[in-house]
Amino acid sequence: MQVYLEHLHAAWRLVQRGSPAAGVDGITTDLFAGVVHEQLGQMQRQLRRECYRASPAKGFFVSKKNGGQRLIGLSTVRDRVRSSGSGDGRLWPAAHLAEAWGKRRYHEAFIAKLSEAETKAAAVQTWLAFAVECGYRRMRDWPIVTAMAAF
Repeated sequence: MQVYLEHLHAAWRLVQRGSPAAGVDGITTDLFAGVVHEQLGQMQRQLRRECYRASPAKGFFVSKKNGGQRLIGLSTVRDRVRSSGSGDGRLWPAAHLAEAWGKRRYHEAFIAKLSEAETKAAAVQTWLAFAVECGYRRMRDWPIVTAMAAF
């Protein structure tokens, strides 16, 4: 798998803008910042060897307006970087469409997967725009990669 360190650094910058909270490992974004170069290098090696494993999410409940509770899962900083910097993101919509087709006999599950595929396609298009803006991808490639994201 192709994994570029500059993509992981861009993903780290996005994670820094989000929640500073720690996952189950107790590492906050502030602590991670102190070892970011070592961590991103290690992540790059693990992703290239396809041996990166996500950690369990830290779960907690928040109250809902109707009196119920919703379980929220908070990923580790490393997993948030991995999720934000996914180099294989353009494949998500296709994977969700394949899953949706597999669930076509169950109308609600089918519609939910189609909706998820549409959401992932929008996310991929956002990442592609980000890549063009940061100079990772040339503008002349834009129509091709946008068309790829639509599948």
